[in-house]
Amino acid sequence: MDRELTFGRLFKRSFFLQFGALFMLVGLPLLVFGVFAGLKEQRYAEQGAETDGVVVSKDVRRGKSTSYRVSYVFTARDGRQFSGRASVRRATWDGLRQGSRVRVEYLPDDPAENRIVGSRDRVAAYVLIPMGAAFGGIGAFLFFKDLRRIRTALRLSREGVHAEARVTEVAQTNMSINKVRQWILRYEYTDFRGETHQAKSDYLPPEEAAEWKPGDSATVRYDQHHPKSNVFLGRAG
Repeated sequence: MDRELTFGRLFKRSFFLQFGALFMLVGLPLLVFGVFAGLKEQRYAEQGAETDGVVVSKDVRRGKSTSYRVSYVFTARDGRQFSGRASVRRATWDGLRQGSRVRVEYLPDDPAENRIVGSRDRVAAYVLIPMGAAFGGIGAFLFFKDLRRIRTALRLSREGVHAEARVTEVAQTNMSINKVRQWILRYEYTDFRGETHQAKSDYLPPEEAAEWKPGDSATVRYDQHHPKSNVFLGRAG
């Protein structure tokens, strides 16, 4: 380990910071999409109008999942004609033909926003919001908690009280980063009051852990007001 600590180095060693950032990147877009979908559902519930439309065409889109789509036209309250396209259930799709009448739901103040009655996607409104909130919330908790730890480590590396530490154990953990099992060093040091503290290092890849053995000397810096708070800097001397 090197004495000089940087945010980049600590980020690479931090599973929870990376894990939290990934969860936020996944969860927050889901949450935003779900909220917008929920607001749209609310607009339809409060303002939506229904009318008869006419089926223009049908098609099937195949991929990882099959989508049954229907194109239609309808006339809004103001007499203007609009077109739309919606994904529907297989049973609904089978029951429609070109020229068939179909019930259409639209927003009177924006008729271009429309859909076939019954084709609304409840998944967006009722699943994505809690899913996004869960992923985003867990991610934010892990990210900012570990970010605080890293900021403390960087501060102590610059301002902390210097002390010599002794490695007491080199141990493999159950944590894996990029499918590589990580190791930690357990060590102890004595503060200016003469009190001894036990601590452990951040996760280390096997090649770095192999450079250490019990009894090796190392350098730490600790908070003079809270001596248990420390950062491991590496080799002494």
